[in-house]
Amino acid sequence: MKSNYIITSKSKRELERLLSTNNHISFEYCIKRILRGKAPRKDVAFWPNAQIIHAYTFDASCENMIKQVVSLWERRQFTVTEYDDVLMAYVLSDKTALLDSEQKEQLTDSIMASLQPYIGRMIPYRKNNPNIFYADLLGMVPQFLISYGIKEQDDAIVDWGIQQFTSFMENATDTKTGLPYHAYNDTKNEKLGIIGWGRAMGWIMTGLAESIISLGSKYPKEQKKLSEYYEKYLRVIEKYQRADGGISWQLQALEGPLDSSATAMILQSMCVLNASLGIDKEFRQVMQGMFSCLDKCYVDGKVENCSAECGGIGVYPQNYGSFAWSVAPYIICKALTEKKEADDVKR
Repeated sequence: MKSNYIITSKSKRELERLLSTNNHISFEYCIKRILRGKAPRKDVAFWPNAQIIHAYTFDASCENMIKQVVSLWERRQFTVTEYDDVLMAYVLSDKTALLDSEQKEQLTDSIMASLQPYIGRMIPYRKNNPNIFYADLLGMVPQFLISYGIKEQDDAIVDWGIQQFTSFMENATDTKTGLPYHAYNDTKNEKLGIIGWGRAMGWIMTGLAESIISLGSKYPKEQKKLSEYYEKYLRVIEKYQRADGGISWQLQALEGPLDSSATAMILQSMCVLNASLGIDKEFRQVMQGMFSCLDKCYVDGKVENCSAECGGIGVYPQNYGSFAWSVAPYIICKALTEKKEADDVKR
């Protein structure tokens, strides 16, 4: 485990509620799966669960909860249902010490086999849309590839991870504003979805932050390149930060609804970098504003004002509540900040 941070009892209950809800198999879900000729089972490794497990890694008392998820996934031979499962693989392999060597090998083999068709190319978000690439996946896959490539001393895999960022930036950035589109279709050369979706920025920036840390001093040129990308986005966030310190569901909609998930995920990326490399003083006020905003969204373990799950390209429900993608990043931010403060005291 990464630290001795203690998740509050109310936050633990909320995380357990969200994890249980995510893994619950409803009657409607069973019918849909059966009609499609598939067994009614849930993907226990999908991205919201990965976020929850990441939050759990900071509290040693949550170790059994992580082991339960590992056990469930292991029973299915670490099968990759969708490519967002790679985020869970990254969390388990890089944020915990709970996998034995056999489990690590089995998990890594499963992930790399699933990604094999796309070696040296962009990885799609969904297998049934192989030509459409989402910003979301930038927060789920590149850091795993980079970390794995470094461990295996395979520069080609490291470059493959970095390519996920460079290709997306080149093909899905709005020329006028510099904001990312949600996705792009490489066969039609089309940029898709809205520009500046708040959670897309969160995914891109968390992926960049984790990748920058992984690259470390072994790949200074590559680290510098991703750091420049990150700083460019950080300046965009500084420009569009709301008066209440948060980020709107769509960055330019400053008078629209606040989105605690966009705010928490972007802040998570800043906390990741600050804990390891430090954040420039000019951006610390941005961090403070985000923390203040999220603290006001926190109610009895829940982090409210979180936009609901995206329904696809161009489908952004204006429903708000408490979800894994607000609660887990908020806890991660608190834990990383506490760790940073403790480390500073020791120095």
